[in-house]
Amino acid sequence: LRFHTGARVAAAPGQAQFGVVSAAGPGMALEQFNTGSDEQPERSATVLIELPGLTGGPAVEWSGPGLRVPSLRRLSGLPAGFWRQWAENHAGFPSGVDVLFVCGHQLVGLPRTTRAVEREAA
Repeated sequence: LRFHTGARVAAAPGQAQFGVVSAAGPGMALEQFNTGSDEQPERSATVLIELPGLTGGPAVEWSGPGLRVPSLRRLSGLPAGFWRQWAENHAGFPSGVDVLFVCGHQLVGLPRTTRAVEREAA
């Protein structure tokens, strides 16, 4: 990331332009990262979250700009309470972090503009 983006190594998550965390790691909290401000939302962090799989998890419906129709995602390995954190992050728009979920060589982007609603198992 440093080579391709020019991002500096940060002493604390709140100072980072990018954060890389494992969903299985302790204490993953989106609010610990820089969310930018209403005046400078582009200063927020992008958080890469490593997951064990991008399929097979609970159903969550994504909607918002860039999605013509809602999209159902089933990411596996997210900690309990992640979608509550995401709702709080989304509510702060235009500030807030953006997330990239990664598993191996695959990724799924979740911009702060996307609303996510957990769906009950069928």
